[in-house]
Amino acid sequence: MKKISLLIAAISLSAAMTSCSDFLTESSQDEIKPNNVSDYSELINGEIYNKFNNQAVHTYLDIMTDDCTEFAKKASFGADTRNAGNGYFTWQQSPELQVSGVLNDDGAWAEYYHHILIANMVLYDVDNLIGSDSEKAIVKAEAHMVRAYAYYMLVNLYGEPYDPATADKALGVPINNLLGAERKSFKRSSVAEVYEQILDDTNEALKLFTAGGGQKSTFRWNENAANLFIARVYLYMQNWEKAIEHVDNLLAVKANLWDLNEKINGGGDEAELYFLCSRNPEILFSFGYYYVNYFASGAKGAYPASPSLRAEYTSGDLRCGPTNAAYIRYLGSTLFGGGKRYCPYKFSDTSTGEHGRAFRTAEAYLIRA
Repeated sequence: MKKISLLIAAISLSAAMTSCSDFLTESSQDEIKPNNVSDYSELINGEIYNKFNNQAVHTYLDIMTDDCTEFAKKASFGADTRNAGNGYFTWQQSPELQVSGVLNDDGAWAEYYHHILIANMVLYDVDNLIGSDSEKAIVKAEAHMVRAYAYYMLVNLYGEPYDPATADKALGVPINNLLGAERKSFKRSSVAEVYEQILDDTNEALKLFTAGGGQKSTFRWNENAANLFIARVYLYMQNWEKAIEHVDNLLAVKANLWDLNEKINGGGDEAELYFLCSRNPEILFSFGYYYVNYFASGAKGAYPASPSLRAEYTSGDLRCGPTNAAYIRYLGSTLFGGGKRYCPYKFSDTSTGEHGRAFRTAEAYLIRA
């Protein structure tokens, strides 16, 4: 009896010590181990789509083109957005450096490699989670598209332009297949290797979208948007036949265009004022807003639409002109202290609204032409 009592006491003490040990063990309060495919679907939504909707990366791209000109007016009020954009507009060696000496924060590099990390994690682990084959196929398709688009943006922001004659030697960006942080140096892959990665991911995504029964939401990557994206990539690669093939695949099932006469002449306040809105039938994939601060109408210095761009539109074109034009609007000569300016007006004079970043069927027609 004494031996049994001692054994029970020993077990109780051991259990108590184990409980104390578990209690004192540190554990993360904000980490969740995915168990279902839907967990990774939510991860993509939270870490990719929602972040894009709340972050403005590489807003400077438009002012690096001939589509913009420089504008300044005499005014004692308003910001001068030329200060922040001067390095990009004038193609300086260090474009992030403002006139004032302050550095702009170019978050594109870190943001897109974060997207690649998320995609790598999803593709590595999703088949081990609970869910149907069709659910897994859609999530994997989205992850492939997230990674493809990230490499596409990175190589075109920081690599050399694609040239079929030199792509195998031209410097692109590093390809990162890791699943976490490691102390490791990366070498730049060639432009050809990065584009091969983009094509591999997109082609695999197209197969998976079909296998999974398709993605219906325009707020997530889907088969129609993937066909348009890969057509754009083939256009960059000067592979005209493949570009046309994928555009035809898209237009066979989604060929809608917005009749701007309908927008200008009626259809409610939303249709009257905004081109990029929920009623626009052209939108294939919508992934965030675009804050057009460099073009703001209230600024005393800005980069509005250039005369050369406006000259491409004929008289009466509904895309560019009077105050109700769909794309570029004339702001008048007396607004905010004077100065004749034409500014983008997709949602307002400083923002494109939630559909500012979007893949649209209009691009498919342009590529096909």
